[in-house]
Amino acid sequence: MLVPPGEVFTIRGTALPTLRWHVGPVIHKEVSVPIEVTLTTEEQCRLSVTPLTPAGNPAPVEGAAQWSVEGTSCTVQPIDAMSAWVISTTTIGDSTVTVGCDADLGAGVVAIADTCLVHVGNPMAAQLGLAAETPVLKPA
Repeated sequence: MLVPPGEVFTIRGTALPTLRWHVGPVIHKEVSVPIEVTLTTEEQCRLSVTPLTPAGNPAPVEGAAQWSVEGTSCTVQPIDAMSAWVISTTTIGDSTVTVGCDADLGAGVVAIADTCLVHVGNPMAAQLGLAAETPVLKPA
């Protein structure tokens, strides 16, 4: 459109559509990443749980933690109500250790659980084991 200088013009039409939107409330979401432990066939590792409330305060649970293993590269041996030894076997590979507790302190059961991925490999040589034999005479 070309408007000569000094002339007045008016544009009439419908208003553009508006978009109204709202976000909220914003909630901080914690992403729990399973821990990973790497062992050799000669090692073991202590795992323990510390139940917490959503605010990060200590929380009681009902009974002892229950441990289980999926895979053949390690076993679990409970130490006390909240910890256990993860003991490698002679099988190389990965296993998943799962621990669970009952968060409901009443008659019901509210299960909470966590997992640990265990990698088991061969140990590296740490020493050569150099040995000396009894000296003997040299050939003539």
